[in-house]
Amino acid sequence: MNAEGDRAHHLPEGVTDPGYERVRDVFARGLRGFSVGGMSFAAYVDGRKVVDLWGGTAGPGHPWTADTLAVLMSSTKGLVGLCAQILNDRGLLDVDAPVARYWPEFAQNGKEAVLVRHVLTHTAGLLELPREMASPGWDGSGWDDHEAIAAALAASTPLWAPGERFGYHALTYGWLVGELVRRITGDSVGAFFGSEVAGPLELDAWIGTPLEHSGQVARVNDRFAEALPAVARPMLRSVQRQMRDPSTYSGRAFLADGTSCVMDHGEALMNDPKVLGVEIPAANGTATARSLAKMYAALSVGGELEGVRIVSPESIARFSADVIRLPDLTLTELRLPVPGLGWVLSRPVRRSLGYILNPSLRGERPRFGPNPDAFGHDGAGGQIAFCDPDGRVAVGFLRSELTSSTRLSTKLIDAVYDCAGVGRRKRPRRPSRGI
Repeated sequence: MNAEGDRAHHLPEGVTDPGYERVRDVFARGLRGFSVGGMSFAAYVDGRKVVDLWGGTAGPGHPWTADTLAVLMSSTKGLVGLCAQILNDRGLLDVDAPVARYWPEFAQNGKEAVLVRHVLTHTAGLLELPREMASPGWDGSGWDDHEAIAAALAASTPLWAPGERFGYHALTYGWLVGELVRRITGDSVGAFFGSEVAGPLELDAWIGTPLEHSGQVARVNDRFAEALPAVARPMLRSVQRQMRDPSTYSGRAFLADGTSCVMDHGEALMNDPKVLGVEIPAANGTATARSLAKMYAALSVGGELEGVRIVSPESIARFSADVIRLPDLTLTELRLPVPGLGWVLSRPVRRSLGYILNPSLRGERPRFGPNPDAFGHDGAGGQIAFCDPDGRVAVGFLRSELTSSTRLSTKLIDAVYDCAGVGRRKRPRRPSRGI
């Protein structure tokens, strides 16, 4: 790229409302750190879009435009969680009912006591597909065989007593909730999200991207290792080796086969239009940052935006309540080669029904703004989307150059709050209700 092209690559496009110019400045500085790829960032305050920015490249020779979609990775789980929330709000899905009420074949091998809330909070103990089932392939095969995946999950055995422990259901979460949606509505979770959320709110967002939109999806570029200091890279390699071990909780959650796991193949899988077109409800959604922010904006202002009601205020309170504070088994078992860092992996995780509650590491600013009850979902590589009903703020941040750092998104989010004049609300935190 010549000097003129390089400057253009690092110039943001889009709009900011008066008073939010600082967000554009932070975005522009962050964009200069991209070697390949691009990003988009959008924010709503009080139900009004105040920031909508994008920049960089969507692929070789293709600039990131207003309509560029990015792969959401695990931020897809927030879209799926909203589908469950809508069904609960309509009285069609009882979170305290056994899963088998809606999915009778599920009541096998000790799963009779698995409740819907256990699935929504990653406490069901169903991290993996049974070993006798051939896992979806790294060549893209098998990811669309939802009948076989559902049958395998129905026949599976929990790895712990449901509700007693927390372990991130990296892929099975989407299939489990998706099957509940299908059993109740007759529609796939992608179709339900399209008709009940994306359509009414006029979002460019999909769980299973239609082929005619696949050309809009930015190319995924894995830059995890490059974002780490050289001294930290041996730790990454150690974690990767353990995640490839099918006997570990993390290996089970990420479909390890002994030599690799899904994280090793994420770039190839998520750049395959065939795989993006399949519904993988925990991982392969696509959207613009603008659409993610708008979806969460509805939740930030009571469930209704621009005359479209998605859920009730009571539902938002119910699904944003702190119900999980447990260590993640997929992390606590990992052995780090650096002494004294075990606390990073053993800290309790805060979860609500279907969402992550504002996460932070000791000594770092929270990732979803200053209010502790902000909720949403992040995704591998730096994707972040959340709403803050206390501050009436919603944010979507997407990038195609995947990284292990959240510094840029945190700076952008902090800038939005500073420009909006919204700080931490001084109100009692909602107590944890337990699982």
